[in-house]
Formats: sequence, C-alpha cells, structure tokens
Amino acid sequence: MAAILTPRQQSAIEGAKAVGAEAGGSPRTRGQQQTMQRHRQAFFSDPIPKTPAGSRSTVGFSAMFPKLDLSNPRQFQQGVMNVVNLHDVVHRAAQEHKDVREIYDRGTHWYDIVHEATQKSMRGKPGTQQSRLERGAGMVAAVSAGLDWKTKNIHAVQELHSMRPEDWDVVHRHLRGEASRSQVIHTLHASSQRADLGPSAMTQVTSENLARAHSILTGEKHPLEVFNPKTAPKEYHFWHNIMHPQTQTGTTGDFRAHDIAAGERWPSDYTGRGISSSQAATGRETRYEQLGHIYEQAGEARDIPLSHQMQGVTWEGGKWIERAGLQKGDIRIGQPYTAAQPGTRGRIHVPHFTRQGRQWNG
Repeated sequence: MAAILTPRQQSAIEGAKAVGAEAGGSPRTRGQQQTMQRHRQAFFSDPIPKTPAGSRSTVGFSAMFPKLDLSNPRQFQQGVMNVVNLHDVVHRAAQEHKDVREIYDRGTHWYDIVHEATQKSMRGKPGTQQSRLERGAGMVAAVSAGLDWKTKNIHAVQELHSMRPEDWDVVHRHLRGEASRSQVIHTLHASSQRADLGPSAMTQVTSENLARAHSILTGEKHPLEVFNPKTAPKEYHFWHNIMHPQTQTGTTGDFRAHDIAAGERWPSDYTGRGISSSQAATGRETRYEQLGHIYEQAGEARDIPLSHQMQGVTWEGGKWIERAGLQKGDIRIGQPYTAAQPGTRGRIHVPHFTRQGRQWNG
C-alpha cells in the first residue's frame, strides 16, 4: 500500500517542484532557498507515514531533495564552492578555538588514525602484517556504521573476532529468513558483553554487512572480492583510504560528504542521493565519481593534496556544525551548513563562531 500524505505535504511537494523548475539548471538563489526550506518545514511538520515494513516512508523526498546535477558545470562548481567554504569555516574557527583546532587536525589525519588503530586491533591475529591490515581494513569498511571512532582502538573489530560460530549462524539465518533482526541484535550484545567489551557497537550494522565482514574475517574472501567498485564504491574507496592514507586513492563518499557538497543536511536515511554505485557500464562518469572530483578540486583550491584529507576535514567539521546547531530531537530537513549571503546567487557567507552557546551564526 502506498504511503498516504496529508494535503499539506502534497502541497509542499508541488511547491518544491515549482522551485526546482524555476531554478532550472542553476544553483538556487537565496530567495529560492528560503522558499524551498519553507516547503520542507511544512512537509515535515506532519508525521511521515510508515512503510508496510515499519520504516519511515520516503515518498515525496525526491521533490523535497532534488538530486544535484553534477554533470552541470554550474552545479558542479557550486559543490566545489560549498566544500571549500565549509573547510574555510572550520579552518578559520580553528585559529581561535582549541577545540575546533582538534576537530580540524583530527579530520586532516583521520585515515592515518584509523590505519594505525586497525593495525593495533589486528596484532596477534593470523597472517602477515600486510594481510592482517588488509583484513582489518576490510572489516572496518564493512561495518563502519557501527564504529566508535573516538576510541583509540576499534571496538567493532574486537567484537567481530569475539563472535563464536553459533553467533555468526544467527546472522546468516537472519539473511535466510530463519531468524529475526532482534535475535541478531541480542546476539551482538551478548557476544560483546561476553568479551568484556560492553554493549555492542554494531547494532546499526545490517546483517548483509556483518556477513561481508565475516567472509573477510575468515579469509574466505579478500576485501577487494567483497567490495566491488561498481556496486560498493564507498566501501571500496574507504578500504583504500585506510590502507594508503598518504596516497591519493580516491574519496570516501557517504551521506555527509554528499550533503556538504550540496550545502544542505538531507535526512541521513534517504537513499536518493544517487552515490551508491560507480563506473557505469556506459563508461560515463557516475555521480559517485563526480562527487570525488568535487573533493579533488576543493583540495586543490586549498593546497590539500589528498582528496580524502579534504573529505576528512569537512566531514568532521560538518558533523560538528550539525551538532552545534541542532537541538535534541531535531531532524535533518535540508538545513544549510552555512548561511546564504544576501544579494548573491550561489554564494556562501562564512558564518562567525561565538563562544556563547557555541553556535554558528550567519
């Protein structure tokens, strides 16, 4: 059964479509941005219907959050500008505030930190140092949604090694429809606590990704057999970035990397960003590859040689801006990362940072 939207939501969809038609292929003006945001607020002011499976429906989201046309030079350059400007927001604040300097530095060295943490987590495991690192980076990439990146060690890798054959059997039975998702979560918690690791860090990881991690853990498959660049470009590049943090190996593009380029915070569970596949059979560049080029150009503009370093800095900075500006219970409905400069088209005003309340202000 199709999700039923309220009249206000249906009206908001029509209004958002009209804004898109008016903008055409150009970046939206400040007035169009404000109008779009009013339509989004109206859309989300009513409860979002559920799907038959119980998850939130995304009916209408494609109108509320129209895909960027990254093959359009104007929109592509707007994406580069958005990334550069968010970098500049964080960089400028880092000159004055120690906590922001730590955020900037952490983003710059993010993949180096994860590289070292992965090596540490794999010490004493079977295989050569290289093969251990390859497996560890593969497991990290497979279950990245469940990791606690604030720890010096990687909790999830320890969890994966602590799981017993009967624990993995629950995961695989769930994939066959013979066990429930709640049984998988109970198993993850029980396994983690049995290993004195506390509550599981992997409850948000899908059973599909747990199974991928299992195939890498056991040596059944090499990570590059699991992460196909055509169907899993994020995990493929994530693995390479962890393996070679000081080499240009592409960009890890996830929902936040996309949204920073878009300049807006879209719902994190919305799958309509169009960056889940790469290297189309036609040979034409896909949106994922174009997103990577945005970060490459943004890095060049600020003398950052590796695109995944620019992605790391802006990802950490973007997350910090989100948490500074959103109140508990707020949802992502397209709020801008930075404020539009009055009287300009497609330009971004770098907001200032105030100590009081630790808020970004335009």
